[in-house]
Amino acid sequence: MMRHPMPNLDSAIYEGYLRHRRHRPRPHRFTYPVYMLYLRLDKLPQVWAQSRLCSPHPLAPIRFVRSDYFGPPNQPLDQAVRQTVAKTLGTAPSGPICMLTNLRHFGHRSNPLTVYYCFDEHRRLHALLLEVTNAPWGERHHYVLATEPHQRTLRTEFAKELHVSPFNPMNMRYRWHSTTPDRRLVIHMQTHLTTTEPSKPDPPTRGVPPLEAPLTRGVWGVGCGEVGCGRSVFDASLVLRRHALTPRNLRRTYCRYPFMTWRVSSAIYWQAFKLFLKKTPLHPKPPPPTPNPK
Repeated sequence: MMRHPMPNLDSAIYEGYLRHRRHRPRPHRFTYPVYMLYLRLDKLPQVWAQSRLCSPHPLAPIRFVRSDYFGPPNQPLDQAVRQTVAKTLGTAPSGPICMLTNLRHFGHRSNPLTVYYCFDEHRRLHALLLEVTNAPWGERHHYVLATEPHQRTLRTEFAKELHVSPFNPMNMRYRWHSTTPDRRLVIHMQTHLTTTEPSKPDPPTRGVPPLEAPLTRGVWGVGCGEVGCGRSVFDASLVLRRHALTPRNLRRTYCRYPFMTWRVSSAIYWQAFKLFLKKTPLHPKPPPPTPNPK
């Protein structure tokens, strides 16, 4: 069995690109640069002590607010995630928990997806908890994904339970591919319409491209998710490179992305306006799902 190097569980800055592609009923795509913080939840005080730029302080430009995240605000975040994973999968993560997220910038929250990476005592990935927030309604829902300890890439699928975009119906399934965070971090997600008709399987996946490579094909180097590949409606790819979370790197990143969450919000509404101009059909918002257990 191939042995993989142990992942670096220290907090970090991940910087790269986000790409969205819509294949039907109206083609649409965009790519823009992003950064996200990767935070080890049991070491947050050490992160806040590094720089005044990033902390829970109300005046911090990059601010952590506990109530923005999973579970009761009076419960430690890692404890809330650990309990929910244990309730869902039957076993609790025995190692550190790290989250990939957008903290508030100048008080503004815009965090469509937070990923919690749950490790075991051997530093192997035990599970993922995905916390999805829809704009502009601000509803939150989570999905727990089991992993194989010796696999560096997670490939799975699950049913859509939260209305996220008015341009997507609810009768969809997500196909999720992601790597264990290391020097690079990749997340690729496709949405597929549920149907009784047999669908064509996706092409086989391959290794992730370098960050410098343009995202013109599938993240794994093949035309994964193109029109005609099953019933794919939409796919999103996040390709990031790791940087140490040091005061210098944090200042550099902050200068490059001083209004990151504002950019995320504006991109959501600007691209929605473009889809509206393309006369992309709208789907009415259903009632929010029954809150899944915390």
